Amino acid sequence: VLARTIAEFQAVQAGEVRQGLEAKPLSEVLAGRDDYDWVIQGLLERRDRLVLTGGEGAGKSTYVRQLAILSASGIHPTTFEQIPPVRVLVVDAENSEKQWRRAARGVVERAQRVGSVDPAQAVHLACAPRLDLTRDAHLGQVHRLIDRYTPDVLFIGPLYRLTPRAITNDDDAAPLLAALDTLRDRGVALVMEAHAGHAVGAGGERDLRPRGSAALMGWPEFGMGIRANRDDPSGQLFDVVRWRGDRDERAWPKQMERGQGWAWTPTF
Repeated sequence: VLARTIAEFQAVQAGEVRQGLEAKPLSEVLAGRDDYDWVIQGLLERRDRLVLTGGEGAGKSTYVRQLAILSASGIHPTTFEQIPPVRVLVVDAENSEKQWRRAARGVVERAQRVGSVDPAQAVHLACAPRLDLTRDAHLGQVHRLIDRYTPDVLFIGPLYRLTPRAITNDDDAAPLLAALDTLRDRGVALVMEAHAGHAVGAGGERDLRPRGSAALMGWPEFGMGIRANRDDPSGQLFDVVRWRGDRDERAWPKQMERGQGWAWTPTF
């Protein structure tokens, strides 16, 4: 609320007083620019929302951590080419600082050798017990972190740890998604993880849609899950499965392999 109030006050100062809902000719819309406001070239632009799912132990937390560390280091997380470093803020409501030290040390050390920026300095991490973003006090704390660190990408979650209740229906989901959208309105890309449900699809494989309300499926721009490839005898190859259609064309991998240099190496 405070962030919106400040933004509206600044708009008044600049002479941009809002007059309410307005419409414009389609020709005026079509005359606008189509440029992407990339945060990570080909993957994420500002205000994008990505929800990544997977079964317990599938490696989704490891992949999200790798996305954060590599992009902050100036390393493209799928091509491993040099990119402009990304400002990264992580709000982890599940893992402790001790767990981060153990899990992130290896990828940080390698990124320090091959990246242009030290991710140990570039990634800002807030580990918290379960948050309730539907409470103004907790949501305000995250907004204050955005004020302080001005991230390009906010990694936050997992979703089930951002509200005290199970997200079983649209009434449960709506306040949480509205709160997350206030963070997105700050011009950041959002990357979140969620647990997949336990239902089994027609092919006998686990359904990777987020556990809980169907509203979670329609909300993000990109919804993907990680699942072991059933035809790979080594157990190292995983499929990246879309559980919702992409809202825009992006170069996310179709498969990833464990332990080929980085913790996860994409294949296309």
